[in-house]
Amino acid sequence: MRRKVNPQWIQNRKKEIDDYFSPANTPLPPVTISYNPAAQWYLEYMDSKNLHCKVLQLGAGVKKIIHMENLCPHCGGKGVK
Repeated sequence: MRRKVNPQWIQNRKKEIDDYFSPANTPLPPVTISYNPAAQWYLEYMDSKNLHCKVLQLGAGVKKIIHMENLCPHCGGKGVK
């Protein structure tokens, strides 16, 4: 049985990524996810748009997905610019 991801959540994430490619070039915010199917969908969608990201394991199954452009050079991904 395949688990479903909230369609409204998917639309919001797609809009964020589409806004990134718009002329305004809105930066992608980090996304914190605890639901594995949602994290898999988000990573696959970012990969389909050729966006590189880093997944930080926060513990207890919680992940923070950060667009590589927003990584802090000093802490190597432990924080965000």
